[in-house]
Amino acid sequence: MYTDPNATIAWSGNLMPKFRTDVSLKTFLGRGSGESLQMVFNGDGFVVVQPYEEVYLQNDQ
Repeated sequence: MYTDPNATIAWSGNLMPKFRTDVSLKTFLGRGSGESLQMVFNGDGFVVVQPYEEVYLQNDQ
């Protein structure tokens, strides 16, 4: 299972997370189709995630 580190809340004790990076030219140009950093879980267990979106505040003044 692959998850976004910002959305990953918890996982069962028998899972050991690893980090995976996917950096390419598209990532630097802002045209990547996914997360460039992901958590990878292998084995039996569960992972708890919650929706996460970055919010950019705009000052109109």
